[in-house]
Amino acid sequence: MITDLSDHDKRQLKRMYLRLDYFYNRKIQIRKLIDDLNALVGNLENISKEWIDKFISYWAELEIVYSNALYETKSSFNEQDSQRIEESLKNLNSLLYSLIPKEQLEDIKL
Repeated sequence: MITDLSDHDKRQLKRMYLRLDYFYNRKIQIRKLIDDLNALVGNLENISKEWIDKFISYWAELEIVYSNALYETKSSFNEQDSQRIEESLKNLNSLLYSLIPKEQLEDIKL
């Protein structure tokens, strides 16, 4: 849990939470979310390979849906795409919650 994490990793995880929140609240677009999450996961230092592999698999689903939409020149996501995005976001949030419960986020200084 949170006590086993370095301050650096706590900050990176909080930034991940914030990016997901920004996306939910339409403050950033999906491309920005994908890019930011990719950069943040790459900056983690002492998180298990298993956790990172799970994170990347959920993140990759976002990338796939977005890339397919670009390839097909869609101007918006269809219902199936939206469901895949929502499922991926739910999984990412759950995975983050497994390391830092949301109620402890305020204690982490950026």
